[in-house]
Amino acid sequence: MLSVGESTTSATEFCMDALRRYPVVSEETVAGDPMWDPGNYLMLGRAGLDAIRLAMLCAQKAEPSSVLDFASGYGRVTRFLRAEYPSARLAICDIDDRAVEFCAQQFQAQPIYGREHPREVEIDEPFDLVWVCSLFTHLNEPMWQEFFEFFERAVMPGGILVFTVHGRAIRERLRDPEYASFYLCDAERNLELANADGGFTFREYATTQAERRELREPSRYGISLVEPSWVWRFLDRPQWKITSYVEDRWGGQDVIGAMRWEPGLRPFRQPLRHPDRDRKT
Repeated sequence: MLSVGESTTSATEFCMDALRRYPVVSEETVAGDPMWDPGNYLMLGRAGLDAIRLAMLCAQKAEPSSVLDFASGYGRVTRFLRAEYPSARLAICDIDDRAVEFCAQQFQAQPIYGREHPREVEIDEPFDLVWVCSLFTHLNEPMWQEFFEFFERAVMPGGILVFTVHGRAIRERLRDPEYASFYLCDAERNLELANADGGFTFREYATTQAERRELREPSRYGISLVEPSWVWRFLDRPQWKITSYVEDRWGGQDVIGAMRWEPGLRPFRQPLRHPDRDRKT
């Protein structure tokens, strides 16, 4: 029992200290990884793990039994997931078969081969945690609907979907000519997207279908920009409950945590009673 004036560490401070520690990961990469950047590749992988940890805390989940890194690429975040949750069943999925095969071998992950339409993606059983990084940021509104129908079967009841979107922070970047090459590769088109009205806007990349096939990209591919209010309305459905929404959290993108819900589910700890003093004798 602490006496008055005795110093202690708050639970929040204790957690923050633990969250500053990151596992050592494999730095193995492969030639042709489109996300490779020697300056920030591992930094963004670490930031992805950071975002997942916070979403897990908000959902009061200590450790997932199974994890799916969807749109994994060549494992920028996968390597951190493998190191953070070594006992979990880990799977990876991407539309780039070569990336799937690299991650499966390098990080001992179950390979799942992605398709442009997610209803064609085969999964054996749902997952406790699904991480979706920078996928919805490139999809039009109908494809958002298709993917959420897929995640309804890919996330187990009580499981967490953690995904990123282009929100208000990215809208401001689109107005900055310095970032032109990161988005629509044209400052004028970026500005047009940033100034468009509506909660959801989408512009396709100025690439041909042949170029997209060569780059292993979907036939409809570009930049989507959403307002937080639109995302809340989109997720206003009985099978999902938003557990966290943090703006400008991962590379400027917003990070949302949503729990797969079903009637009768009671996943949250309710600290209404003291575990020792309120125990019946």
